[in-house]
Amino acid sequence: MVALTSANACCVVYGDSSEIISLLEHDPNNIFIIDTKYYTVSVKIFLSDFVSSSPDTNLPFNAVIINGTLDEAKLIDQSEPFVDSDVRIFVSKTEPTKEMFDWSIQHMVEIIDLAAEPERILEAMGSSIWPGATMKSDQSNHLLRNDAPQREPANDNLGIGELEDDLVDLLEAGDDRLEMAQMFNLISSVRNTGTNMSDEDRRQNAERVMSAISKMLGDDLDLDS
Repeated sequence: MVALTSANACCVVYGDSSEIISLLEHDPNNIFIIDTKYYTVSVKIFLSDFVSSSPDTNLPFNAVIINGTLDEAKLIDQSEPFVDSDVRIFVSKTEPTKEMFDWSIQHMVEIIDLAAEPERILEAMGSSIWPGATMKSDQSNHLLRNDAPQREPANDNLGIGELEDDLVDLLEAGDDRLEMAQMFNLISSVRNTGTNMSDEDRRQNAERVMSAISKMLGDDLDLDS
């Protein structure tokens, strides 16, 4: 682990935090270090219930981990930490229902079975480009090189079909390391575009993007069961 002096961003853990906090190697000040191939960032972990206001901090929110019921999760899905976060995780202790899937699609939340895949918490935390991250200078990492091929910035006014087409193009591309970072940006664009849509259009948007990911990864998840 690389030691950083202070936190750059924060993660809020809602509900039962004992299992989750044990997975994050943190110091006495609840600072968790994310150290990936591409960047290093220090993250302040805040613990909260479902009725408290947002943590009192000037740090940008970039992750929420919810360990509770769906009804409890719905209490905070309009809160500042939830809305601002790129990483949104719902820990389900039961078999996910259609209602859970509908809610997770609408709000771009990943459902995780902590007992079956505890490592997914760490993977999800490292799947975002965090605010304040220190990018690594390894010249072999062409994500950071000036001569890396560039993709046109995502257009916040893209239609649902165009967003899906862009995502499929990224997933079909041969250069996984470069396309990974671009995919993060596209997912953010999906969220930003959704703010100008009706609830029904936003849901269709999320469903089609998830469908594209599912098809490309060979995942036969049935959201209607």
